[in-house]
Amino acid sequence: RACPKDQPAGGGGADEKLGEITHHTLRVQGDPRLMAFPNSTAYLVLTSQQQLFRTDSEGAQWTEVDLAASTRDSKIGKPVYLAEHPYDTHRAFAYTDRDALAFTGDRGATWTRVRALPARANGLHVRPLLDFSAADPDHLLFVGGTECPGCHTEVWVSRDNGAQWRQLATHATKCLFARTREFTALPADAVVCTGLARTRGEQDEARADDRAVVRVYTQPFRDSSHHEIAPDAGCRVGEFHMHAQLMLFATTCTGELGGDETLQVHVTDDGRTLHAARLPPGARVAPDAFTLLPAQAGGVLLDADGGHGWGQLFASSSNGSHLHRVLTHTNRGALGAVDVERVDGLPGMLLANRVDNADALGAGVHKRLRTAASWDGGRSWHALPPPATESCADCALHLFGRATGGAPPGAGAAPGVLIGVGTVGTHLGRYPQARTYMSRDGGVTWAQVRAAPTLHALADHGALALLAADATPTST
Repeated sequence: RACPKDQPAGGGGADEKLGEITHHTLRVQGDPRLMAFPNSTAYLVLTSQQQLFRTDSEGAQWTEVDLAASTRDSKIGKPVYLAEHPYDTHRAFAYTDRDALAFTGDRGATWTRVRALPARANGLHVRPLLDFSAADPDHLLFVGGTECPGCHTEVWVSRDNGAQWRQLATHATKCLFARTREFTALPADAVVCTGLARTRGEQDEARADDRAVVRVYTQPFRDSSHHEIAPDAGCRVGEFHMHAQLMLFATTCTGELGGDETLQVHVTDDGRTLHAARLPPGARVAPDAFTLLPAQAGGVLLDADGGHGWGQLFASSSNGSHLHRVLTHTNRGALGAVDVERVDGLPGMLLANRVDNADALGAGVHKRLRTAASWDGGRSWHALPPPATESCADCALHLFGRATGGAPPGAGAAPGVLIGVGTVGTHLGRYPQARTYMSRDGGVTWAQVRAAPTLHALADHGALALLAADATPTST
C-alpha cells in the first residue's frame, strides 16, 4: 500500500485498513538468477534450464517470456546468458542457445532481435560477453569467436546498439570499455584488452612462447590503433578489473634467479603506465590464491590465501602503489569466498571473521571464528559488543559472512543501520542456533531483533526492514 502524502501524527486512524499480507511463490526449473531494474518494480529471472520470467509487480505476478513470440522470430532460441546495462536502467540483453542476441529497452516488456550480430559467442569462456560504455548507452562491446576447436576470440564494437559492428581485435582474453564514471583518464570511447601478443593461429591450444599483453585502443570505432602497457620484467598479466580511479592487473611474477612464482598486483591511474603495488618486506602471495575486494577512497583490499582455510588481508594506498597488511588469519572458504565485508554507506568500516585457532588447525580440529570490526579502513580492529541483554564475561557478538554460509551484514540503503545473523559468546556458534541482530549507530551497539537466523534487507532509507525466516516458509 502506498504511503499517504500527509501522514497524521501518531499514524493512521483506527478505521484505516492496512491491507493483507500476501505471499507469492515462483517455481522454476533449474537454478535461478535474478536481475533487477533499478528504481522500478520490474525484475527478470533466468534459470539454468533456459527459462526467462518477468514481473512488473515486484514479484506478485510472473509471466514467462517467450522470446520467439516477442521478437516474432521462431529461430531465435532459448536464453542462456543475461546482461544488464549498468548505464541505462531500462535496457538488458539476452544471448540464446542459437547464437542470437535479443534486446529490451523497456525493462523486459518487449524484445527485439539484434539482427547484425557479427559472430557467435566465444567458446573460450571469455567474460564478460557484453560490455557497455559510460559515455553512450548505445555503445556496445561483444566478445565473439570462431568455432572451436582451433578457435580464437573476436572483439567487436558497435556505436548504434548493435545495428552495425566493427571488428576491433582478436585473441583477447578479456575486454572492457576503459572509461567508467570514476576512471576518466582515457578518452570516452577507449577499450582495454588483455590477450595474446600474437594474432594468428588457434587460441584454445597454448604455446610455449605465448606472451600476454595489455592493449589500450583509444579510438575503437575508427581503427585498431593502440598502445601497450607492460608490467615489470618477469611478470605476465592475468586478470584485470576496473575499480574507482584505478585499473588493477593481477600478474604472475618470477624473481631474477627464478624460483617459485608469486602474485603481484600492478596498477595504473592513467592507462599508460603500470607500476607494481609493493607488498611489505617478506610478504608473498601465491598465484590463483587471492581475492580482490573493493575499498573506499579509491584503494583496494587483497586477501591472500595463507593455507588451511585462512588468509592475510592487505589494503592499498589510494593510488594503489603500496599494499600493507591490516589483518591476519582471515576466514576463507573453499572457493575463494572471504569473510571480509566493506560496509556500504559507512566509509572506512570493515567487518571480518578471523580464525582464532589458526595455528592448531588440522585433522579433526574445527575453526574458531571471531568477528572484528574496523572503522578506520583496517588500521585498528575491535570486537563487536554484545547486546546489553546478552552480555557475559569475555563475550562478543560474532556474525556470519560469505565464507560461513550466511548473508553478509549490509547497510547500503540506510547508512548507520546494519543487520546481521550471528551468535554471542567467545566465538561464532552454529548457524541453526544463531539470531538476528540490528545496529542503528554503525555497529557501536547492537540489539536482538529476531531469535532465529533470517534473510534480511533494508529499504526506504532504513524506514522498512524486511526479515524472512531462512529455512521455513513465511508470510509475515
